[in-house]
Amino acid sequence: MRIRILLLVLLPLVLVVLYIEGQDYEPHMVTFSEEDPLQRKLNSLLPDRIDSYFSRGTSRIYLKDNLYEYIDGHAEYFIGAGFSGLVVKEYQDKRDLHQFRVEAYRMGKAIEALGVLEDEAAFGSSPVRMDTPAYLSDEGLSFIKGPYYVKIVKLKGMPPLRRIASFISDTITEHDSSLNILKEFPMIGRVIRTEYHREGYRGIELLREVVARKYTLDGRELTIFMKKTDSKGHEDTYKALINYFKSNDIPFDIKEINDNTLFIVNDPFGERWSLYLGEGRLVGLSGIRDLKEIKEILQSINKGARKG
Repeated sequence: MRIRILLLVLLPLVLVVLYIEGQDYEPHMVTFSEEDPLQRKLNSLLPDRIDSYFSRGTSRIYLKDNLYEYIDGHAEYFIGAGFSGLVVKEYQDKRDLHQFRVEAYRMGKAIEALGVLEDEAAFGSSPVRMDTPAYLSDEGLSFIKGPYYVKIVKLKGMPPLRRIASFISDTITEHDSSLNILKEFPMIGRVIRTEYHREGYRGIELLREVVARKYTLDGRELTIFMKKTDSKGHEDTYKALINYFKSNDIPFDIKEINDNTLFIVNDPFGERWSLYLGEGRLVGLSGIRDLKEIKEILQSINKGARKG
């Protein structure tokens, strides 16, 4: 009888404790019996061992709905840049003299990963010669491979960042053709920076998914940007550009180059720039001296497109 009474008293207490414990959990550590394909891919992306370094704990997975838990205040930027998932894992050597953390951000495509790499490059960081675009800074090393933007952050000691980056790069097999557009840019002057804009480049709604490259040439700075277009919608793009310039009272002239349209834009709030509506691409140029130089650059771009 006493045992029965004791059980009746303890049972509610046990239920209360279980309830309280159930409220204290970390969402990224919860494992569901059926992972979606992205979670499965992220979980298997980073190995338990990189060279002579071993993982410290399990992988942590973050998706759009809980990314703020890892990078609070900066999650919106990544989501707006095409983010879909993140895997984080820490490593150390046997003697625990060196530690580092790997963050692999899965973007929608490789060109979006490149855009994040350029945006996130720390002040004072310098390009690193690898098989893929990369930057080295005091904090660590960042690079892209396929649709992934990868950060290797030093936590302790001096881990060999380039060797680690090469190891991780070799494990990533996903790739797409979105970076092929870089082959079309002319090899002129010195490249300062390459950017990717998903939305409204130069404040123009039509200019989405634009790749822009800034150069220095003969003591001046110039910019060339490109956007892939559908040849079937060529006429629609032409009309949309005319409508945009007229509705915003932006003066422009039209010239023909190789049977294609060149808009010369006299932007009252900025510099004079040009927009070339060619086959399969829209090319913008600013900082160009004259029509002769425009033709030379467009000829170089067409050669690059044929090679690509």
